[in-house]
Amino acid sequence: MKEINIRIQISEETIQSITELVSSVLKNVEKNRAYLSEDYKKNENKSHYSLDNYIQDLPDILSAQHIKKILHISERRAYEIMELKSFPLIRIGRSKRVSKDSFFSWLHEQERKDEVLLN
Repeated sequence: MKEINIRIQISEETIQSITELVSSVLKNVEKNRAYLSEDYKKNENKSHYSLDNYIQDLPDILSAQHIKKILHISERRAYEIMELKSFPLIRIGRSKRVSKDSFFSWLHEQERKDEVLLN
């Protein structure tokens, strides 16, 4: 391996420009750090987002897509569940909906039963 020595001459103006640039970058880093710190503090409580908050944020009338997300199932399965006789289905033309309160009441009833809903 060869060692190469290079001598560079830099003007005072260039050094001043580089110094100003580095100083500006460092100031921006500090601003960003402060901003991110404040942003973290604002969002810190969101990590404690509870199931109650999630339920409260749902619309009053749920669709199959909501059921799918809540139960972590496929959309096809959500529609199958909505067709069960015990399910509190609201039909609006070809659309299928359920009220949020009725759905969660129905879900709690299923919890108490010892049976498989769909095979």
